[in-house]
Amino acid sequence: MRPGGTASEVSAAPLDHPAMVYGLDQLGSLVLDVSPSMMRGRFLDATGVVRDDFEILKSVTNSPGDPSIRLSLASANPSRGSVAFIASGGDRLSIVDASGRLVRRLNVLQGAATWDPGGAPPGVYFAVLESGNVRRVAKVVLVP
Repeated sequence: MRPGGTASEVSAAPLDHPAMVYGLDQLGSLVLDVSPSMMRGRFLDATGVVRDDFEILKSVTNSPGDPSIRLSLASANPSRGSVAFIASGGDRLSIVDASGRLVRRLNVLQGAATWDPGGAPPGVYFAVLESGNVRRVAKVVLVP
């Protein structure tokens, strides 16, 4: 198996990065749209059809998309212990580390969730709230 591929060829590659949900073995292009509050990426196949897309939001309060999907911190950030979130409209709330590896999945009950980092090392983490194709992200910093 050869690693990777380029914009001009498709080749077999391991799809084992923790942040990679699925892979497309297709020719195409990544289109990035950047604004002050958001970066949106879209993968277009060779015929121009959008095959995958994502958004990275700087601010979730006035972000584009469905305004009913909201995520915010309800505790101190940086944190030395448990981190509380206010989450509405999302199906899944996950904590991932700076490398994109899943650390924990949390249950959202009555619009709230709490992450007890337990033995997680100090560093930067991201809370990701998802509903369908909409994602909201909040940065969490754990300190010793």
